[in-house]
Amino acid sequence: MKEIAAGPNAILFLGDSLTRKWDQALWDRFFAPSGALNLGVNGDKTENLLWRLQNGNLNGQHPTAVVLLIGTNDIGRNRAATVIAQGIRDILTLLRERLPATRILLLGVLPRSASPGSRRRMQVAAVNHLLQTCEDREYVFYADLGDTLLDADGRLSPEISFDGVHLSAQGYALLTPQVATKLNNILNLPIRTGPSR
Repeated sequence: MKEIAAGPNAILFLGDSLTRKWDQALWDRFFAPSGALNLGVNGDKTENLLWRLQNGNLNGQHPTAVVLLIGTNDIGRNRAATVIAQGIRDILTLLRERLPATRILLLGVLPRSASPGSRRRMQVAAVNHLLQTCEDREYVFYADLGDTLLDADGRLSPEISFDGVHLSAQGYALLTPQVATKLNNILNLPIRTGPSR
């Protein structure tokens, strides 16, 4: 909260440990120069993030963009895809209400477990299928970057994710340029200041 109180930031990254543990060297190279603030919290599920946003995490903030990556801990709790997707929609609704001029890059839930045929992968796919419908391509932009982390056989290797959930430095090295490119694309679009149609 001290970082938030220090003043507004141009880009906010919201999420769980996948955001909180972003490789620092890559963060400093790709995001820090743009005034990005990492608000990821280890262990957060959708309702935890929603509570944080309702209770101070957005105070004094008027970011140009938000990057939202949340949901893997909900999958770890075996929640239904519809429940997880609704939790993410609730977050998006709050962000749109509180930050009406901000563009939001909604990232699909990243792959879990090594095997492409695992139950966890099927859960991720089901959630991401629902998240696509959140995109309006005016303020909310969806990107499923999970394939970036997989090998030619669709496997999530130990070199990329040592536990089938969290990313190694090598994993972040694959993901970070993709996120940066998506951010640049949406920020180069004209930003509307009036109400949505």
